[in-house]
Amino acid sequence: MRISVLAVLLLAGMAACGGRAAPDDLPADPDVLVLQVAEQRSIPHPWDLGPLPEFSLYGSGRVIVPAGGSAALRSAREFQLSPDAFRDVVDRAYEARLDRGEEIADEPHTDASLLVITLATADGVRTTRVVAPDAGGGDRSRIESFVRALPAAPADAAAYRPPAVALLAVAGAGSEPPVRPWPGTPLDQGVRTQQGRCTVAGDAAPLAGLPQDASRWSSGGKIYTVLARPLLPGEHGCPDLDR
Repeated sequence: MRISVLAVLLLAGMAACGGRAAPDDLPADPDVLVLQVAEQRSIPHPWDLGPLPEFSLYGSGRVIVPAGGSAALRSAREFQLSPDAFRDVVDRAYEARLDRGEEIADEPHTDASLLVITLATADGVRTTRVVAPDAGGGDRSRIESFVRALPAAPADAAAYRPPAVALLAVAGAGSEPPVRPWPGTPLDQGVRTQQGRCTVAGDAAPLAGLPQDASRWSSGGKIYTVLARPLLPGEHGCPDLDR
């Protein structure tokens, strides 16, 4: 995940305007990431690999969200915000003080999820991390209110067509049948990431139609859970998944 320097420069007038910016101050490039909201589970199942961010806002008001479901091949949908709605989301991010960047971790939760919000600002990319976002109260409520008010995908949102997908594999998936022989490059040759061994491919044909909890494959004498995640705009390879 990367936010372009261009997005930061184009948002430079926001701080001077008290958090509001005219529409032409916002990035127009639909591949420039402006705001992203992602939640990370602390103890995920093997089939929870490669979750897509809950909300990704790009220049011109382009939004990409997960399509949902439990398929091994993750998918996403995209839709377009009006200029006013685009500006409103960014303005409310500033009102929620996301332009400051902070870490909210004052609760003794050792196995809680982590909410991560990144925002391009005049002073650079700011990241807000909230441990146990569902705990509520205080600053957590401020952040959660912002997240809950984000625009939802309309019923006619288009399918997102990625330029490529990241195949993610983690060993130790168990040997319950069926276990299929992996037909591609040995999985242990993938790039090591926080999400598992990663290989970028043009498609994920072997995973088509498989539920995520049944995507077990043998490769190099090991059994892996393999899932596929579409690369989002600005993501060009496996290292980008850890940013």
